[in-house]
Amino acid sequence: MNMKTYYQTDISGLYIGPVQARQDPEDEENWLNPFGSFPDEPPAYGENQIPKRVGDSWVITPDWRGHVYWTADRSKHVITKVDIEPPADALDEDPGPTEAEIQAKAAEELKAEAQAWLTKSDVTVGRCYEDGIPVPPEWKAFRAHLRTIRSTGQGTIDQPPAPPITP
Repeated sequence: MNMKTYYQTDISGLYIGPVQARQDPEDEENWLNPFGSFPDEPPAYGENQIPKRVGDSWVITPDWRGHVYWTADRSKHVITKVDIEPPADALDEDPGPTEAEIQAKAAEELKAEAQAWLTKSDVTVGRCYEDGIPVPPEWKAFRAHLRTIRSTGQGTIDQPPAPPITP
């Protein structure tokens, strides 16, 4: 049985690939080609392009489907349709966090560190109360400083003062 190559498109006319059509056994002049396929080969096309059937001819159309890009406002976009190209000022890589986002993350990390120091210092303060020893002013000041950091996310954490009691 004779075969002939046809060129298949999808429902929107976008080129899919070659297919083989069989010769009609009842009419040797006719080919049983699949619906949406054409006998003329599409033109050559490059990266981010695809042939599309429009009427009786092929046209080359932009095909950036799957392409990920970022815009100046740092928003991420994915192209999902043909005939759409990334904007001229698009970035091909994630621009990373803004300075404000970096500062916010640093503030959250500082707050967490202050909370960890407060939790640790609770043991020392608890021992003071258990042993009837007044909490030294430097420990009260240290803990007040930690609470300020925890609420504002600003400041620095120095080493705590020497413990007022020995464990």
